[in-house]
Amino acid sequence: MRTALAAWLLAAGLGCTHVVTGLASLPYAEGAPPPSLEGSIDRTRVSIPGMELDVDLWNRHYTSAHEAAALNRPRRGRYLLRLALAPAGEGFTLDPLEAVLQVDGERERPVLAEVRDSSAAGRPWPYVTRYTAQASTLARGSRTTVILHFLGPVPLPDQDIRLDLGRALPGPGGAKGPVIRFRTMLWKASHVWSD
Repeated sequence: MRTALAAWLLAAGLGCTHVVTGLASLPYAEGAPPPSLEGSIDRTRVSIPGMELDVDLWNRHYTSAHEAAALNRPRRGRYLLRLALAPAGEGFTLDPLEAVLQVDGERERPVLAEVRDSSAAGRPWPYVTRYTAQASTLARGSRTTVILHFLGPVPLPDQDIRLDLGRALPGPGGAKGPVIRFRTMLWKASHVWSD
C-alpha cells in the first residue's frame, strides 16, 4: 500500500497540473440565508417547510480558457431547468407551467413541462408524461421530477436569477409556493496527470 501511494505521489510530482475554474449557481429560498460558498458546487437542495425540493439550473459555466471553448453551453436555443419534489406532508399542488423564471428583471414562463412521477401506479421507475395544462396534487411520500423548458438563453451564474414557484407549487391551504434565489459561487478544481 505504501509503495503504491509513493509511486502515485512521484507520478503526480512529475506530471502536469491543470486548473479548471468556473461559476455555479447555488439555490436557496428567498428569505433564508444564502448558502455558504464553501463545499460542493453540486448542491441543489432548498429547504422549504414540508417538502424536499431540489432545483438544478444546469448552468455551470467554465471560465478557464480551454474548458470555456469546449464545454460552455450555447446561449441560444431551448433551456432546461430541473425540479425534484418529495413532499413530506399533504396539500401540495403542482402546476409547473405557472413557474416564472426571472433573469436580470426579464420574466419568462416555460413553454413545456415534462413530469416524471416515480410513485404513480406503483411503478418503481420514472416514466415521462407531457404536461396537459392541469394542476395535480402531490401525495405525501411521492417523488416527482419536473423538467421545465424555456425558450430564453441559458442564464449565466453571475446574473440575477429568481425562480418564482408561487403559483406553480402552492402549499397546504393554498399558501404561495417559494421564490428561489441563486448565489454565484466561484469554483476551482485541479487535475493532475503524467505522460
